Amino acid sequence: MQEFSNNTFLVGAKPILEALQENPTTVLSITILNHKSNTYITKIIELCKQYNIHFMFKDLQYLNRLYPYNHKGIVAKITRATLFSLEDIAHHALHSHLPLLIALDMITDIGNFGTIARTLYALGGAGIILPRHGSVTPNETAMATSAGALRSLPVSIVTNMAQSLQWLYKQGFAVYGTSCDDGESIFATSLMLPAVLVLGSEEKGIRPLVLKQCSHLVTIDMHNACNSINVAQSAAICISLFSRLRYTS
Repeated sequence: MQEFSNNTFLVGAKPILEALQENPTTVLSITILNHKSNTYITKIIELCKQYNIHFMFKDLQYLNRLYPYNHKGIVAKITRATLFSLEDIAHHALHSHLPLLIALDMITDIGNFGTIARTLYALGGAGIILPRHGSVTPNETAMATSAGALRSLPVSIVTNMAQSLQWLYKQGFAVYGTSCDDGESIFATSLMLPAVLVLGSEEKGIRPLVLKQCSHLVTIDMHNACNSINVAQSAAICISLFSRLRYTS
């Protein structure tokens, strides 16, 4: 059963408009009842377009499933995570104990997301980058799974992951893509910092256009008839290897 809380959803046109005006990065998406229109809704749509926030119109049945309480015809999914712009999270990374960013390309398992965040935070990592659509979001369930790490670990939600990685590479970040089949063993690779580690979904891996922006492709060697481990386990291995650079360089 889905957990509903005021930390995951915001309802009502006026509170949602105020959230967009005060801190639009906390608003992940907005669902509006079909044909609902007033001056608040008009301004909300304008701000969604301005800040590239996903919004859609749905029928009453859809909104009731999304938020089975008094939603007042409009529901916003929000986050309490510390959200950064791409530029700010890059700057933050360069001043972190471990200047490593994790880019999660289409990861949908909230448990894996929370575990990765907890590991990265524990080892001093710099933050996480997520695509705006088709991915997990830093909601309250993720907060709980991360044991609170997502309340402090910077998160950046980007519209175009491939372009974001390209920009980070131009800023001096090595971009490491992970693969089950191709690439150099990460145990044999001369890793560099600052870096971005890109992890894809377990079903399809990193999307081709995103993979093209990776300056290095690495894999984790498997033995003893084990041909895969989940993305959170893979992330933990990779993050620990990057962390070791802080003590060997």
